[in-house]
Amino acid sequence: MKKLIILTTSFVFLLVFILPFAAAFLIKIIPANDQPSYDINNKRGIFGINEVSQQFTSQEDNLTAIGLSLGNPNLKNKKEIIFYLTDTNGNEVRKVIISGANVQDGDLIKFNFDPISVSKNVTYIFRLSSSSAGPEETLTVPFSTIKTSWIGPANYGEEVIENGLPIVTYHKPASHLLVVRQILTSWLSRI
Repeated sequence: MKKLIILTTSFVFLLVFILPFAAAFLIKIIPANDQPSYDINNKRGIFGINEVSQQFTSQEDNLTAIGLSLGNPNLKNKKEIIFYLTDTNGNEVRKVIISGANVQDGDLIKFNFDPISVSKNVTYIFRLSSSSAGPEETLTVPFSTIKTSWIGPANYGEEVIENGLPIVTYHKPASHLLVVRQILTSWLSRI
């Protein structure tokens, strides 16, 4: 009986304290927020000269990706989708090009780029376009149903949508020990 108690205690100790250390080394990026809710009936098309841009403030340092729900109806868009990240002065910070062939309808697409080390509380603007796509190859972006403090309004041509796009920002962890601390804090707060 004593061996069973020791074995069970050891297993729980391993699960609660050692597993987060192992998991921390596997985690490459961490979302800074949940994706805000969005209305699939309130969407706009991206093709040709039609593009969307939006301002947002990074919530953490080491900004390394932006996640955004994209629609690719009937998987018709196989053209380049270009993501530009600029500072508020219009200077290009990062640029990512992906193929529409890799975008499933309604997927959360991550635009990954090299980390920006000092990005906490810095305001950026991203622009999304698919200039080589025609009207039959339209991508769609939905707009958020709620206003969040760190997401600015979106611009679609001359139209301004106040709630903006429902984006998720991803950050590279500063250290693996901080990730372990976050995991343990999250687990222990739920007990």
